[in-house]
Amino acid sequence: MSIISFILAQMIYALTPWLTKWILQKRYQILIPRIDSLYFCLFSVAIGFMTASKVQQMLLEQQFLFVGLLAVLLIATCADQWTGLIPDLCIYIGLIIYIISKFIFLTNISFDEFIRFFAITSLLSFLISWTRCMGWGDVKLLAISSLFIDGYIFILALWLASMSTFIMILIEWIRSKSVDWKAKIPFAPHLSMGIICSYIYGYQWLSSLLY
Repeated sequence: MSIISFILAQMIYALTPWLTKWILQKRYQILIPRIDSLYFCLFSVAIGFMTASKVQQMLLEQQFLFVGLLAVLLIATCADQWTGLIPDLCIYIGLIIYIISKFIFLTNISFDEFIRFFAITSLLSFLISWTRCMGWGDVKLLAISSLFIDGYIFILALWLASMSTFIMILIEWIRSKSVDWKAKIPFAPHLSMGIICSYIYGYQWLSSLLY
């Protein structure tokens, strides 16, 4: 990743929380404290710095897809944390980024990726209807992320997100000795963490476990 590309990526990460805040305030007529958007802005830039060395080792198309995916995940994380909802905007932006990458880098749109997209959407929709274990926004976020990551990495991302949520609930139980099991937990931050870690380190982790 060149210096110019790195600076552009950091600008995207820094501006995404502010743009998300502006859209949500216009759409839902809510007031989001400025300190919250500043916190997410600094957090986004910090992620950009921490992943820069790994992203630099990727091919140009992978770098483009990673920056786009991270922007989508930041939108979902901010929206879920502030409103408890994941907007359809994440899906549209994710699809646009995916299609643009195919045209820019002249690669064929993979039929397998769309099969995986619809299979994951159908399976998770069935699980939600049966168990109510997550929201429809989480399903949409996972579905669009499946276009960017492979099957084994996707499973790893979902496992990491589930473990992160479990640890958070366990800490809350230890701290307060009680947990409101009916309370809704923003799952997008955990999903985003799992997806990013899997995207960056997934193959390395799986290789060390399998070989």
